[in-house]
Amino acid sequence: MELMALALLLVTAGAAVSAQDDGGRIIGGFTCTPYSQPWQAYVYGPLQCGGILVDRSWVLSAAHCYRPDLMLLKLARPVNIGRTVRPVTLPSACATTGTTCLVSGWGTVTSPQATFPNLLQCGYVQIVSAQSCRASYPGRVTNNMVCAGGMGGGIDSCQGDSGGPLLCTGQLQGIVSWGLQTCAQPNRPGVYTKVCNYVGWIRRTIQLN
Repeated sequence: MELMALALLLVTAGAAVSAQDDGGRIIGGFTCTPYSQPWQAYVYGPLQCGGILVDRSWVLSAAHCYRPDLMLLKLARPVNIGRTVRPVTLPSACATTGTTCLVSGWGTVTSPQATFPNLLQCGYVQIVSAQSCRASYPGRVTNNMVCAGGMGGGIDSCQGDSGGPLLCTGQLQGIVSWGLQTCAQPNRPGVYTKVCNYVGWIRRTIQLN
C-alpha cells in the first residue's frame, strides 16, 4: 500500500470537469443528483482518477493509477466540511451478496469507444458472490477484491472511474479497480478493492500521519 501527497480537486456531483484518462467508467448509469456524493474527489496525476474523502485531510484512491495497490493521499491542507464536502463512512462490516450499491465517477459512458461526461455519473450495481466473481475472472480475483454489477451486463464502472467509490447502504465498500476493456458485458462484473479488509490500515495511517 502506498502513502502519497499530490494535487487533487474536491468536487461536487454536478461540477463540470474534463476527463482524458484510460483508467475505470460508469456505463448505463445516470447523472448524479447535485451534491449527493460530497465525498467524491478527482485526482490529477499521470492518470486522472477518482478518489474518496475519508477525513478532512485524506483521500483514498486506487494506487494502480500510480502503482498496483491501495493508496491514501494526504491533502496539503484540510478541507472545510459542509453540506457539499464531507468524508465518506467507512464500513463496519463487509457487504453481503445481492446488496444494491451506488458507483460514481467521470469515466467514459460508452464502451469500447470512450465518451467522457462533464457531470459526475452514478449507477446502481449489486454485490456479486465471491464464487461468481472468481468464475468470471479465473485466477485473477483475490480475497481483497469484490465484484459488483449485473450478471446480465448493462451497468458497470469503466475507464476513467478508477479510484472512485462503491457505496453500499451508506458505507464505502469498494474502490473502482479493474475489469475488461469493453465494460458492462454479461457475466463480467466490475472488480473493486474490498475496503472492509483495509479499514484498520486506513485508520492507523491517518492517525500516525
